[in-house]
Amino acid sequence: MEERHEIINFNNIVPIKIFMHKLGTVPKHWHQSLELLYVLSGSVQLVVGDRSFTLEEEDMFLINSNSVHELQAGGCVLVALQINLSKFGLPQEQLNDLYFDLSTKTGDNHQGFLALKRIIANLIQDSHILDEAASFHIKSLAYALLSELIQHFKVEKSSREITSQKHLTRLSRIMNYINDHYREQLSLTRIAEEEYLSVPYLSAFFERYMGVNFTAYYNDVRLSHAVNELISSDNSVEEIAQKHGFSDSRSFVRVFKKKYNMLPSQYRKQLPSGPDLSSGSPLSVSDNLVNYLEFDQHNYLQQIAKYLDKPENSSGLLQRSNRYLQAEEIDCGCPGKTLIHTFKTFTSVGRAKELLLADVQEMLRTLQREVGYEYIKFHGLLSDDMLVCSVDENGKWHFNFVYVDKVMDFLLSIGLKPLIQLSFMPESLASQPGKTVFASRFNTSPPKDIKLWNRLVTELVTHLQQRYGRARITEWLFCVWNEPDTSSQMFGFGDDSLFYELYLNTYHSVKACDSALRFGTPSLLMTSDYSIGWAREFIRWTRKHECVPEFLNLHFYADNFDNFDLHTKQFTTYTGKLSEDATRFHAFIDSVKEVAAEEGMDTLPIYMTEWNLTVSHRNLINDTCFKSCYLAKNLLENYDRLDSFGYWVLTDLIEETQHRSEIFHGGLGLFTYNGIKKPHYYVFQFINRLGDQLLAQGNGFFVTRSGQSIRIMLYNYEHYNKLFASGELFNMTAINRYTPFPSHSNLEMSIPLKNLPDGRCVIKEYVINRKSGSSFDKWMEFGAMPLQSAEDLDLLSHSSAPALKIREAEVDGGELMYMATLELLEVRYVEILLES
Repeated sequence: MEERHEIINFNNIVPIKIFMHKLGTVPKHWHQSLELLYVLSGSVQLVVGDRSFTLEEEDMFLINSNSVHELQAGGCVLVALQINLSKFGLPQEQLNDLYFDLSTKTGDNHQGFLALKRIIANLIQDSHILDEAASFHIKSLAYALLSELIQHFKVEKSSREITSQKHLTRLSRIMNYINDHYREQLSLTRIAEEEYLSVPYLSAFFERYMGVNFTAYYNDVRLSHAVNELISSDNSVEEIAQKHGFSDSRSFVRVFKKKYNMLPSQYRKQLPSGPDLSSGSPLSVSDNLVNYLEFDQHNYLQQIAKYLDKPENSSGLLQRSNRYLQAEEIDCGCPGKTLIHTFKTFTSVGRAKELLLADVQEMLRTLQREVGYEYIKFHGLLSDDMLVCSVDENGKWHFNFVYVDKVMDFLLSIGLKPLIQLSFMPESLASQPGKTVFASRFNTSPPKDIKLWNRLVTELVTHLQQRYGRARITEWLFCVWNEPDTSSQMFGFGDDSLFYELYLNTYHSVKACDSALRFGTPSLLMTSDYSIGWAREFIRWTRKHECVPEFLNLHFYADNFDNFDLHTKQFTTYTGKLSEDATRFHAFIDSVKEVAAEEGMDTLPIYMTEWNLTVSHRNLINDTCFKSCYLAKNLLENYDRLDSFGYWVLTDLIEETQHRSEIFHGGLGLFTYNGIKKPHYYVFQFINRLGDQLLAQGNGFFVTRSGQSIRIMLYNYEHYNKLFASGELFNMTAINRYTPFPSHSNLEMSIPLKNLPDGRCVIKEYVINRKSGSSFDKWMEFGAMPLQSAEDLDLLSHSSAPALKIREAEVDGGELMYMATLELLEVRYVEILLES
């Protein structure tokens, strides 16, 4: 199978598209565009006409327009440029003469190949700057590419190529005729009559140039149209078969099963569409759903990145001019909108046992002291490392809550209430002892004995009541399980009826202890059409079975969780893709609120108990100033829209993946594993200082009032480029992590304030950017070497605090113009202290 995705599309700027392929087998085909292949890794067998070539790493090959070709490989990765010569404005007679001989296997034009690789590298790098000046630069690169091809690789067409062109013209007519009339049960005889050819000649001609016989090709055409309708409609198999040229449903099923190894009805059931609510039966979760362990980025394009222009030789295109933002005048005397500050409802730690680690406890104490949260989310309260379950030699079950008590005692000592997530399954109680996830080996299978599970839940809740008192634990929150809407390789059970049984029994076990205990949904992802459909069906099921949750419990990550390819109609492997949409977080909240309203749940609290840019613990921008700006933008633009925004997670000291020795390895935490604050930690400190009255907000600013002070948050956000979103690192390295942000432009902001008391004021500005507040960038200044001693780590920690600037200004006539220039990805907190 071939995996292909388009990494660059210049739209109408230049007639070039750039694809990255991970090849298996690509059958014979041809196209009008030139196709320039560049092998990044592995090898591929390329057949063009009757010639065969073996291409290996660093090889290049150009396939001319209308040249029939096929490829066979085992895991080869290559870049393909499709070049539409007809859009370059060349005269038709010149176009007709353009023919190229470009192959590193047969040619020795080293300088020509090197020049092409440099142009391709710069096209990829500069493609993500979307302004007028950049478009002219990209056009110049495209014409430079064409110039190199004409100057070094243009040859005369041979007579064989001219003859081949005539054959392709006939073949194109035949293809068009089949596509136009495929519903009409075509035969080779009918097409032969259209082309004034004998049937034996046409049969041999077709198979020679297409590599398959007519029947096989015609079946594929009919099948591709039929499968589209199978996916997108509720029409019966019989209707679809007749509509798309099959004589009856049996012939359609026979052809379908030969290609897909299943019946059409089975294929339809496995698709990630919304649930069928008419049946009343629970959904069946496919193994093709979300699997965190597959979210790895890749660096195939590193081969090309080494050909980029050196900084001293570059055009300076990436050094952009400043952007400007002039806010409308803000009335500081108006009542404003009262803020609740729901961002500090929830914080999180990876698992219960980690809350007993001294380092984690110290980080959490610091966070509570400097921000102060109400609840905490964590996993694994019942997992084996908590030593809750045991069976003695007589087969008698024992439950022990010593570690549970130690966790709860610590949390209460620092003012936190727990979300009691009843997970995961003790191995001795698990129906599948080998079904585990993460380095911590959480067991995510259903219980083998639901009555024994109910007993465990009942004894735990009863114990908590007796130890901590009813008044206290009725303030806590309860739920069962994590993300049952994901793959059975993760937290899902593979059969949702098993989860429904677990939820129903757990709900009633908790409520039997005290009906006042608040029980919510399991943690739900709700980031794809499938998971939204899963949530709707679950909510309706709970209403039918009288176990309706009392709060919604949600997760958000900007990873692209949709692994269903609409083009191939197949599930694909996750490849570390992120959403290209800078407003994805806002849109997610919109969709959640819409579902809640439509399902009659809009009066319930909606707790986002986990959110982050990505599920990956190895995404290198997690340690950078981008992350602080990403959090500031999304929290401020969606302030108080939900009842909590629980950032995942406190620290990189988390046992979801094997620990890395590098301090900055792309972990998700607010702290590094050894307790150094990352730049985004300070965003929560800044937001915590905002006032309780919102005066104004806009793109890049958030203005509040607190007593006799105006408190402002500013940010200069830029979204990562599409190439990085596709999972491709290109020229990013462990020490060069800002390459996905090509504009490099500062933001000059002007914020006019009125209705202030006249007189002197003091302006304090706290700054997070690459010069201050970023421990990663400070570590880069230190030399980007491993830090071994406690003294070195302490120095890094203390030197990574945000910068502070204090100055005085005059309020004249009740007005003050606040002005600032923010670096790319900078976050700034401003306090304007007014005279009484």
